Amino acid sequence: MILMKYVSFIVAILFNSYLFGEQWNCASEDSLMQQLICTSNEGIVFSFESSSEDAGIFYEVNEDLQLDIKTFIESIGPGKRIKASTPQGDLLTGITLEGGRIEASVSYANGDSYEGILLGAYRHGKGIYKQKEYVLEGEFIDGYLLGEGSKTYLNRNQVITGGFLDSLPN
Repeated sequence: MILMKYVSFIVAILFNSYLFGEQWNCASEDSLMQQLICTSNEGIVFSFESSSEDAGIFYEVNEDLQLDIKTFIESIGPGKRIKASTPQGDLLTGITLEGGRIEASVSYANGDSYEGILLGAYRHGKGIYKQKEYVLEGEFIDGYLLGEGSKTYLNRNQVITGGFLDSLPN
């Protein structure tokens, strides 16, 4: 009888550790997550500041920034719950994976969303990116749909499937 109580108690502890294990809450002081402070539920703090590369184009992966966030994800290890937000209202929730990746759900302040794999802070892996006008689905590399995928327009009956380069049909 006493042994059963101990076994039940140990199982309860292990189950709670699994459900309520290490969680990280991150807040960025800017929209590009260049100044990021993350705190675990165990009181561990990680922060960094990175500078962006101003290339004068709409989107470019900043290798320094990618490395910082990717390094943080690698350092906390796989299986950790993570939440991150920006002052603009972007919200990321996910589970860390090997190699600095996150299986994530991202809601952007402009109404766009992404469900899929991130590498650091960038769409990088299988995912679905939704905008007001269309949905991109497939493999993302450095934020862009690349290779086989699909683009489904929401305001008209049109689906484009096949090869993509920089999120455009190729």
